[in-house]
Amino acid sequence: MPSWITQVLQVFQTLRQIAPYMRFRRRTLVLLLGVLMLASLLEGIGIGLLIPLLSLLTGDIAHAGGAITLLQGWFPGGSRSFYLLTCALLVVCSIAFKNWFIVIAARMTAAASRRATVNLREAMYDRLAIAELGFFDRTAAGAIARLMMEEVPRAVSTLTASLQVFQQMAMTLVYIAGLILISWKLGSTVLVLGVLLGSAIALVYRRLQQGGHDYTALSMLLSARLSETFAGVRAVRAANAQRAEQRRFKELNGRQSRAEEQNVAGHATIQPLVETLAVLGGMLVVASAYRWLVLPGSLSSAALLAFGVLLLRIIPLLSRIYSSQGYLVYASEGVRVINKWLELPERPARPFGSALMPPIAQGIVIRDLTFAYGVGRPALDALTLEIEAGQFVAVVGRSGSGKSTLAALLMRLRAPSAGTVLVDGVDYWSIGADEWHGSVALVEQDAFLFNDTFAANVAYGLDDVSRADLEGAVRRAHLDDVVQELPQGYDTVLGERGATLSGGQRQRLAIARALVRNPRVLILDEATSHLDTVSERIVQAALEDAAEGRTTIVIAHRLSTVRNADRIVVMEDGRVVEQGTWDELERRQGAFAALLSHGVLVQSDEPAEVTLQS
Repeated sequence: MPSWITQVLQVFQTLRQIAPYMRFRRRTLVLLLGVLMLASLLEGIGIGLLIPLLSLLTGDIAHAGGAITLLQGWFPGGSRSFYLLTCALLVVCSIAFKNWFIVIAARMTAAASRRATVNLREAMYDRLAIAELGFFDRTAAGAIARLMMEEVPRAVSTLTASLQVFQQMAMTLVYIAGLILISWKLGSTVLVLGVLLGSAIALVYRRLQQGGHDYTALSMLLSARLSETFAGVRAVRAANAQRAEQRRFKELNGRQSRAEEQNVAGHATIQPLVETLAVLGGMLVVASAYRWLVLPGSLSSAALLAFGVLLLRIIPLLSRIYSSQGYLVYASEGVRVINKWLELPERPARPFGSALMPPIAQGIVIRDLTFAYGVGRPALDALTLEIEAGQFVAVVGRSGSGKSTLAALLMRLRAPSAGTVLVDGVDYWSIGADEWHGSVALVEQDAFLFNDTFAANVAYGLDDVSRADLEGAVRRAHLDDVVQELPQGYDTVLGERGATLSGGQRQRLAIARALVRNPRVLILDEATSHLDTVSERIVQAALEDAAEGRTTIVIAHRLSTVRNADRIVVMEDGRVVEQGTWDELERRQGAFAALLSHGVLVQSDEPAEVTLQS
């Protein structure tokens, strides 16, 4: 099989793999193909009337064919002018109806493409929403946005191009059938020449395929760079790195634009190349036919004229076919990327159950919990810990000891590779997602806020929060004074990542977001680590109010937070090495005392010598 046919078939195979995500109605596709076939059939009827029309024009009635016989049977005694006008009218009608069906097919294709784009984007979003968290650790947000907004429509455009190829090939086959009816020798010769023509442009197809790969990769890199640069604009300006970022952008932008230019040039080469070669081959066939068929009398001049007309109709069709196939090969990289991302492993690897959340009357038991980020030493190594109901537990340790990993696993943001967590004896993975996340809340060291109103950020993820509950959560988070100062109060839009609020205000808003859920378990992951003394004291007061009456797990290195804990848990290398009250641990002079002596745990009003992030 020629390489160019193999390339096109590979594109169709990949397109077939993502077709279920487009959620096409089979009857819509069948109807669309039927309309295209009708258009091709009407084209064939118009072609079939060319020979009798030309025969009537040249006066060669003997070679007029069966169409004239039918007309003479329907309208006996008619003149040659009458039959000529009737044939011309039938040709016009067949072409007019053909074009009407083509318009219908174009509108159906546009509607189908729109629905396919919407459905494929939704399928991509649904898959990304449940993708493993590690995927987002490895993938830039800008690349994901670019995939959704540009690669999805490009993938869907291959469907449109496929339908165009189908229509063009159907019409070409009708023309070739007409050529074979005129002369099977000439028709077969044209068919062979068409296949050889495809082989001649296989090199262009290969360049387009590589160009499509380069363009997709560079476009995703460029989008990721843009997103990262503007998201970190403060860091860029603080480091006075604007010129360096501009150089990187210009270099990537230039490479991406050159790749696009090469692809456009390669695609533009196909049509004139095909047309030139096709005209050359066609003229050779016509000249040979005149010499070897018409002059000896085995083919009439009218038949050769009709053959030439059909050949002139086939040549632009061949150009469009190979051009559309070239676009398919070029856009195939987008289809492959979409298909790869649609096959992302779901989070979690094991499905959530549907059990209800226990009341946490007994407590939480963490048993042999193990997790590793890829290869290497595990972040959690068979960690075992018991937390009594209503306890305030502080988790401390050096950077990399596994504290934040423990918080992520308790929130079920990641799935443990071994071990389990029991809540009142119930495996936490068997509890329904809504139940668990409605009962367990997390406040991280970097509170992520959305470019939405203050109220929407507090109530994020909840659809039925009353105004009283919202205001109560804001009050307990010590944020009511902040709301009063905002221009539109609760309806003030906070900007990207909550840029209009200070660090301490963002942390308190995150606490309010947790409190509005009225959680049974509250997990605080370094919630005061980036704050100044004044902000920390305000947030600390909010945390103490938030922890009241709840089972609370606090990851911290500030002494003010640790000192108030019912129990302190010390972690090293993903394990619990020591636990007890402040006084008990201080008397032991073990791992906890070492953290104190090395300044890992610091006073609130002192700068931390070691900044911890797990």
